[in-house]
Amino acid sequence: MIYFRYGRLNKDGELGPGRVSYIVVVDEVVVVSKQDEQEIIPLLTILSIDAVSYTIKVTITYQVFDVVQAVTSVMDYKNALKLICGCLVRDACGFRTFDTVRTNQKEIEKDIEKDLAIITQSWYFYLL
Repeated sequence: MIYFRYGRLNKDGELGPGRVSYIVVVDEVVVVSKQDEQEIIPLLTILSIDAVSYTIKVTITYQVFDVVQAVTSVMDYKNALKLICGCLVRDACGFRTFDTVRTNQKEIEKDIEKDLAIITQSWYFYLL
């Protein structure tokens, strides 16, 4: 749980579990889970180099390890993660032929994971 007063981060930073009292008009409390979370990206329609259109369903599993930095470094980290992952999947699969995508799925998956880990490292996530 993160506690903001007048839009600024409170000096305590991250609050532990339990009851928290706050003033509704002045304070804002943001709750972030430190457990493993899954985000499902809606079906992505991709056009390959050989003009074949196909759809891909992507699931991301991640864990936030620094709640304060995750909330303050990106405005909406869940939506940002979905958009970045969608762009990386389109980029990785769009420059290959359909047969290459089908046969080299593990290689493409590792490339996407590597690129996504580099981008989200500053957002204080672990990709699982």
